[in-house]
Amino acid sequence: WQTYDDLVAPEFLGRCLDAYASGPEDTVLVYPRTTLIDAAGEVIGPYDDNSEVLQPRPHQRLAHLLRVLHLCNAVLGLHRTETLRKTRVIDLFRSSDVVLLAEVAMLGRIVEVPERLFYRRRDEELPSPANLDGGQQAAWFDPRGTGSPFFRTALFSAHLSSSLRLPPRLTDRLLCCWAVLRVWGPRHWRVMGGEFKIWLKRQRMGR
Repeated sequence: WQTYDDLVAPEFLGRCLDAYASGPEDTVLVYPRTTLIDAAGEVIGPYDDNSEVLQPRPHQRLAHLLRVLHLCNAVLGLHRTETLRKTRVIDLFRSSDVVLLAEVAMLGRIVEVPERLFYRRRDEELPSPANLDGGQQAAWFDPRGTGSPFFRTALFSAHLSSSLRLPPRLTDRLLCCWAVLRVWGPRHWRVMGGEFKIWLKRQRMGR
């Protein structure tokens, strides 16, 4: 999976394939470490993704990822096609790449290649979702405007929906839902409460 403005080293695919060959059998995604670059391709500096998840249980991998995830670089690694087809891929809501990576983590282990072979471009002038405000990001992911205007609530709902759908065992599904409530929820309750107040106000106004 590749974006239009980022770069990869020539060894990218080979090193990722090597990691599949030597890694755990249930590996579903391999990604290399990241270097940040500017618009001209000049190095800004290293970036540590910390998105490797090697825990044996789906809820353990999900909880770790929800704690550490910031830039979603690992989603641009080398996926197993059969695993990716079980996910929602990039959906019609802002930050759906975060939900995608969480879904992948529930389905198997994510392995990091210890070489910096991915070059993430960071420039405020580029038309990238990372450089847009909230409304512009929503339009980027959903040009038709069919999604929910309540970003955090929609993201929370998507995480719970994925947790109830993907792990094969009921116990794992319930534990993944608990991981979302325990790890992701507390950081966003206040914002979701504000979104709920806006929704109530709109309902009273008949909008």
